[in-house]
Amino acid sequence: MEKDLKTIQLFDEDGNEINLNVIAFFDMVNPETEEKSEYVIVQEQGYEDENPFALKVIKDEEDNDIFELIEDEVELAAIEEAYNTIFMDEE
Repeated sequence: MEKDLKTIQLFDEDGNEINLNVIAFFDMVNPETEEKSEYVIVQEQGYEDENPFALKVIKDEEDNDIFELIEDEVELAAIEEAYNTIFMDEE
C-alpha cells in the first residue's frame, strides 16, 4: 500500500463515489488473532467535523488493495487505542 496517499476514492453499494481524506496508515497486530494487519484512518471529504474511522487494508487474488470496514468490536477498540497512542501524543 502506498503510504503517501492523501485521498482514497471508494464506491458505495449504489455506485456513488465517496472521497476520503487519509489521516494515517499504520500496522497493528490483532489482539484476538495475533495477525498483523494494515489499517488506514480516513474521514469523508466535506465532513471534517465528523469523527474519522478506520478501514482494514486487505489483498485480493490479484494482490490489489481492498478496504474493508471493521465490525469486530475488540479489533476496533485496539485500533482506536493504537491510533490515540501513536498519533494523538504527537499533537
